[in-house]
Amino acid sequence: FKICRSVSELKEMNSKAKTIERDLELRHLPKQIVSKLGNILQVDHSWKDVMCLIPDNPWVPGQDLPSGNFSQKYSSEQISLVADECVRSGRTGFEVLIEEWGTSGFIRPKVMDLIKLLKQAGLERAADYLEKTSVDKMTATFSRVFKINTCSNAVGFEQDTRETLSNDTFETLKETNIPFIPFDLILDSIRNGCKIGQGAFGFVYKSHLLIEEEKKTVAIKMLSENEAISRDLKKEDLFKNEVEILSKCNHKNIIKLEGYSFRNTELGLIYSYMKNGSLYDRLSCINDTPPLSWKQRLDIGKGAAEGIVYLHTNFNPPLVHRDIKSPNILLDENFIPKLGDFGIVRLGSYGKHTSTSIRTTAVMLELLTGLQYYDETRENWDILSYVQEWEGDEVELLDTKAGDWDIEIGRKLFDYTETCTREKRERPDMVNALNMLSSIIDNR
Repeated sequence: FKICRSVSELKEMNSKAKTIERDLELRHLPKQIVSKLGNILQVDHSWKDVMCLIPDNPWVPGQDLPSGNFSQKYSSEQISLVADECVRSGRTGFEVLIEEWGTSGFIRPKVMDLIKLLKQAGLERAADYLEKTSVDKMTATFSRVFKINTCSNAVGFEQDTRETLSNDTFETLKETNIPFIPFDLILDSIRNGCKIGQGAFGFVYKSHLLIEEEKKTVAIKMLSENEAISRDLKKEDLFKNEVEILSKCNHKNIIKLEGYSFRNTELGLIYSYMKNGSLYDRLSCINDTPPLSWKQRLDIGKGAAEGIVYLHTNFNPPLVHRDIKSPNILLDENFIPKLGDFGIVRLGSYGKHTSTSIRTTAVMLELLTGLQYYDETRENWDILSYVQEWEGDEVELLDTKAGDWDIEIGRKLFDYTETCTREKRERPDMVNALNMLSSIIDNR
């Protein structure tokens, strides 16, 4: 008796069934249903009414439709482009719309979302047809698959992973102690949460998840579809590296990975939620947050350095982060810094790793001055060059938003940053750099 089926088998079963699930993504609608709805909505070009009602962020599929004024996902120009494509290809407007909307976003629209839109547009004939050909529950097969897939050694996990991930990634995931979270739970969690950030590596959502029988506030990062930083390091590599590295880390200044999830090419990483966001955001006072005090800044700088030294000294061979910067330093509810974004961490040699002290020094200068690392409006764009070329007293650069600095400590910290940016042979490694920093901060 085979309990778990592959994703492709389940999709085929759904497409052949007499009824479809309302939880089915629109991109998987059977062709005959798409064709029928296309013909119904081609009358008076009613598909345009539907397209006008599709909301944009922060709404995501699965939520109730917004009332009153809302941001539209598609502009009038985009609706015209769909109409032009209909003329060119001979397809109905609905067929073109489903092809576009049905494949957009990390959380893709489902049958239930389309039913709501059709009703809101007053298109009762189309809504009635879709309701009669769908049922308001998930199939028992899907339910069994994701109930079984509650840990990384489940049968269903192994079968689906082998279909979607490489053998190397599969073996890595099996060996970690990080929980596998069923992908449907991730989608439900995101629908009930909110987007809190996005970057080159994807979107981040704040939400709540039940992980190993404990309800936790988490940040869910969905890796971008085109995630890649080089020809040799693709989205799956970043995913595997992050899970593998963070499963080995246990330090107060390293972000905790609470779980991971995937379905086909969609990959998600679940972290402990960091209430105070990134160091970059707090230095920039994003959303009118109060400035960090100078004492908080010193503690953050030291904590980040302690996290780096942990990576360099507690692994054999050492781990080199390679992307230390203020956006990748996260702050918890007590402003304790946590290093994040471990996707491009690599194994290092047993050398001094003095290049890391340069990047850590740039972060310290951001803490001291409140200036961004890179600013095209400055004569010297990067902060290291800007401070080195400063002709006045360096303490004049101390960020006044941080309060009344201890000037003597400020001078010592600028001297510290100068030492850490010397020529490679004269530059301290991170262990010695941390000792120097601690001697300044601990004696304040």
